[in-house]
Amino acid sequence: MPSERRVLRCAVYTRKSSEHGLEQDFNSLDAQREAGEAYIKSQSHEGWKLIRAPYADGGLSGATMERPALQRLLADIAARLIDVVVVYKVDRLTRSLADFAKLIETFEAHGVSFVSVTQQFNTTVGQSISVGVGLLVERHATPYTGLVTFIVCYFAMFWVAWRFAVRVTEPRAHVRERGEPSAVLLGAYAAADDLWTQSTVLL
Repeated sequence: MPSERRVLRCAVYTRKSSEHGLEQDFNSLDAQREAGEAYIKSQSHEGWKLIRAPYADGGLSGATMERPALQRLLADIAARLIDVVVVYKVDRLTRSLADFAKLIETFEAHGVSFVSVTQQFNTTVGQSISVGVGLLVERHATPYTGLVTFIVCYFAMFWVAWRFAVRVTEPRAHVRERGEPSAVLLGAYAAADDLWTQSTVLL
C-alpha cells in the first residue's frame, strides 16, 4: 500500500517598496500573490497546500528586516507552521545580501524550503536556475548550499549593472547638465535582469 504524500504548507510572501498604487483594487501585492498561488497549485500533486493567511508588506523597503508581515512569517516558521516560502522574486524577500543569508539560515534550521517563482528556483528539489553570468555549479549535498552561490550571483548582477551605468553616464555629464533625460541607468538595471536567461546553474 503506497504511503500518503506529505502535505507541504506553503506561505506566499509579497512586498512593495512604495505605497503608490496600493489603493487599487488589484495592485502589485495582489499580482505577486496570484503568481505564488498559481505556482503552489501547479505543485499540488507534490502535496503543496496554500496557507490562506497573507504575508504582505506594502510601502516597506527590502533593505530592512523590520517589516510586520516578514516578522510574522518568521514567527510562524519558528512555530513550525510553514514548510515552504514562496516569493515572486528574490528581492521581494530582501535586498540585503547579509539579511538574505540570515533568512536562509533560519529557513534551513527549520526545514523550510524557498521558492522564487519568476526565477524558477525551488530548494525542495535540485533543479536548474538561470543566473546570467555563465556560471555552472554542480549539485550540492543540500539545496541551500547552491542557493548561496545563486544569491551572490544575483546581488552581483546589480552591482555590475550599477558600475556599468556609472561608467557610461560619467562621459555624458554634459547631457544631464543640459537637462536632457537619460535612460542609461534604468536600462542597465533592466539589462541585468534580462541576463538571467543567458546561462544555467545546476543546484
